[in-house]
Amino acid sequence: MDEPVRIALRLGAYELIHHHKVPAHAAVNEAVEVAKELRAGRATGFVNAVLRRLSETRGPASAALARGGPGRTRGRAHRSSAVE
Repeated sequence: MDEPVRIALRLGAYELIHHHKVPAHAAVNEAVEVAKELRAGRATGFVNAVLRRLSETRGPASAALARGGPGRTRGRAHRSSAVE
């Protein structure tokens, strides 16, 4: 996968997962625009499709994962790896 496509996908996915005040359609559109600006060409349709599918999963469950999930397992894993 070309670098401009990866950049656009990462940007869009981050915004969808972590910025819940931004409407999903706006986050997807911004990522598609970034792909266009980076000269990703025909891959803009791919970026749009992947991020729209990801946006369908956006909801209370994905919000919990962004905060660390039930029981904040992310924090525990981080502390245990720091001990090693």
